[in-house]
Amino acid sequence: MTSVQSDGTAVPARGPRCNGPGCGQPLLHIPGKRPKVYCSEACKKRAKRAIARNAETTTKGAGQSRPEPKRDAGFSSKGKSPSAAGQSVAAEAAKPTGRTGAGESERAQSSQKTDPRGRTGSRDERFARRDQHQAVALGNAFRACGNRLTGKAATLMAAPGEAALLGVCRCNNVHMCVWCGTRILAVRASNAQLMADGLAAAGYGLHLGTSTLRHFERMPFGSNRKGERFGLVSVLHDGWRGAYGSSGRPWRRLKAEFGVIGYERAYEDTWGPDTGFHLHWHTLWVTAAPLDADGQLAFRRAIATAWADGVRAAGGYEVSQTCDRPNCSCGGEGHGTDLRSLNSGEEGETARYLYKDGDKGTAKIGLELSRQDLKDGRRAGRLGPWQLGDAAADELAATGGVPGIFTERYRERERGIFGVRKQYRTQGLNALVKLLEIAQDERTEDEITDESGGLQPILVIPSGTWYRHIARVPGRRLDLVKVAEAHGIGGVRLLIESWGLRWGIDVFDPPTEGEPTTQAGEDEPEPKVSALLELPAARTFAEHVHRARRRQLAVAN
Repeated sequence: MTSVQSDGTAVPARGPRCNGPGCGQPLLHIPGKRPKVYCSEACKKRAKRAIARNAETTTKGAGQSRPEPKRDAGFSSKGKSPSAAGQSVAAEAAKPTGRTGAGESERAQSSQKTDPRGRTGSRDERFARRDQHQAVALGNAFRACGNRLTGKAATLMAAPGEAALLGVCRCNNVHMCVWCGTRILAVRASNAQLMADGLAAAGYGLHLGTSTLRHFERMPFGSNRKGERFGLVSVLHDGWRGAYGSSGRPWRRLKAEFGVIGYERAYEDTWGPDTGFHLHWHTLWVTAAPLDADGQLAFRRAIATAWADGVRAAGGYEVSQTCDRPNCSCGGEGHGTDLRSLNSGEEGETARYLYKDGDKGTAKIGLELSRQDLKDGRRAGRLGPWQLGDAAADELAATGGVPGIFTERYRERERGIFGVRKQYRTQGLNALVKLLEIAQDERTEDEITDESGGLQPILVIPSGTWYRHIARVPGRRLDLVKVAEAHGIGGVRLLIESWGLRWGIDVFDPPTEGEPTTQAGEDEPEPKVSALLELPAARTFAEHVHRARRRQLAVAN
């Protein structure tokens, strides 16, 4: 006699199932509620794409070919060329390559030729854009950059062909300020480039990865401020900490299985009216040796799984780990995580597009990691941080100061970006760079934005003159610098007099070496106590009254 329990035939599960292609996941149906058709939003989208493909085949016929799918490397490096270090990087990145579609290269060229403002990344453009963005921003530190004085006077410094204003505030905000951010990111990009070249020459493995979040238009940017952590930026940081935190199990597993030494991570974000805020990490992973094709695939899947688990634990949406788009660049691995080898296999050709020049596979690592100021949104309709500031400034000017969608999103990002580190390098990777004696620019942000090197003072502007006649008049600060560069102190004197200011009364010559060290505009040093005691005592009120009466009597007599 055979028992029913010993029968090996599995009883099929009853109830509704997901209608997604190849899914069939059981669905939980609540009586009285509308029955579900798909188990997730991803299955719903896959079903829609399958229906669209079937409809296209039916309409065009079996012999008709579909249009060539978009092939992209997953990164964008086109944009304005800087005037500081990295100019060749931007020029190389702006060139169309074999992996870039014709439409994309035409858009890149047309955006450079037909920009109505003629923006070319020059000093004048960055000066003007900072002023425009400051009119939109609410933060005091950013609004003070280039406007407020650190003391009681500003000093115009000059040398043949260059000039600068000293004594004015610098915000050093790489996320908001076009002026400070461009200078700081140029140095950081150079450091990343030197590190990548040195590690590649020493035989270490380099892998450029991208970690993104699933996002929608309604989702807020959020904040990392203490006591009010919420939104996408909080999920991005908490997800990274859960996935690759130095004390976590996934990090120890990556080090043990793939020889991970460390990483350098850079933050980026864009915004679009239809897609909302798009936040992501760019990461340069460094391994003890280059990985072969199988090792590279296993490494990608390992970091993708860790990232998906970390984002889920942080309260974010499910990260994309599969893709059914035909001929997609992700290879079916999903778009939540991307990883490309920079010194092995065919990806060396991709690296020539991603990095600085065509000599090495690691050539433009500094640009991709650091120079967000050179990048536009990768997709049409997305705006980078500087572009969003331009749109907000144009919006305020067009509406007479009434905030619109661009202004609101700019200010939302301005508040949420507080405390976000643009770049981070692990301690293990820093130790390796020092061990290999790879040259790095170790200047602080204050030292990078300091423009006084090699310049001599030619003009001192007291605070009263600065705020009344220069800072509050658009264009005068930049005119001072440009005239000092081209014509020196003679041209500056003519410019000052054309504004109705008087040399020696409103502005002054800088103090010479023989003069007292008290800076112009500051209070004179207080006399010593002994000198005060030697002075005659002041008259009392009674003495003043007595002397006044004596004068009156003398006049009467």
